[in-house]
Amino acid sequence: GGAMVISLQEKKVLNECQTILSALALSVPVFLREFFSYFLPTALSVLGWALGSFYLCLRILVIGVKVVFVILVGRKSPVQNWGQEKISKKKEKIKFKNIVRRGWENSIKPLKRILITIPLAVFIIFELEGLGVFRYLALVAGGIGLSSEVVPVIASYIISPIMGLSMLAALYQQGNILLNEALKTMLLTSLFHLPVITLRFLGTYYLGVYGPRLGIKLAAISFALSILVYIGCLFVILVI
Repeated sequence: GGAMVISLQEKKVLNECQTILSALALSVPVFLREFFSYFLPTALSVLGWALGSFYLCLRILVIGVKVVFVILVGRKSPVQNWGQEKISKKKEKIKFKNIVRRGWENSIKPLKRILITIPLAVFIIFELEGLGVFRYLALVAGGIGLSSEVVPVIASYIISPIMGLSMLAALYQQGNILLNEALKTMLLTSLFHLPVITLRFLGTYYLGVYGPRLGIKLAAISFALSILVYIGCLFVILVI
């Protein structure tokens, strides 16, 4: 999908704004697939109904905010922008091999970028982990009012979300933390994990498919919208 979007942008069918909105819109079908294949069965089985429902609602809210952003900004863009493309009214018979060849040619450039950026992203992640950046974030969380019991949860979630969620569910089900503290912990873990997942996607997907200019813009917009949701939800829980 991303390769097709960038191909249309290179052909001047889409301008930069439309390309960014199209790329953000592609996250909707990806989310739906992951929601039913991963989030739904994992969240409810690992976290239980109370924490699991909140976790699922949080994911839905994030993608919902992105959809609203695409709709609102998309209204300011022209419906069509064909640029220099000439639309032929004559019917052409397109051969299957030509479609395959064109699709392969459009995919070569993104594939080359991905091959370069994936090793770089993995190297940066491991370097940050070795420097103790993730452990430092967990200690910061312990200094803003949360009990020391949830600090390992945050540290684990940053490295492995499944491990972190399992530890959080165990603490809650054993009565070591209350629901309010469990929800705050979940939001903080999501906040601290967001830079990690953004860096991974920036290196392995955004830069690889869309190039440095569009890739960084996409990562920044996605990061900003997600962090807005997490901070907003955390503020509501702190007020309550």
